[in-house]
Amino acid sequence: LIYVLAGVDCIDCSADPAITAAVLEGISKALELDPYARRPLLMVSINDDQDPHFRKAAFDATRCPVDCPRPCEPSCPVAAISTKGVDTARCYGCGRCIPVCPLGLIV
Repeated sequence: LIYVLAGVDCIDCSADPAITAAVLEGISKALELDPYARRPLLMVSINDDQDPHFRKAAFDATRCPVDCPRPCEPSCPVAAISTKGVDTARCYGCGRCIPVCPLGLIV
């Protein structure tokens, strides 16, 4: 929403369908608020494991306390996080788990 109202030319987002839908909804709402705003291009990025802009989650699962509520697990849309760590074959780098870790262990 704010990017459209600020006049950006392009919005880059993850290929995650929920994220893409949220961006499209934000664009629509912004254009309702300001009918003179320009519709930005939408660039949907796919992680090919070669792009340095994508960071797959990583953490040492042994450092996670036993009593941790593990908010990272339900935040992951592909269930890539478990008590064993991150399944890098499943993780595509959306970053949802990083801010929810109460100890900041996920990088």
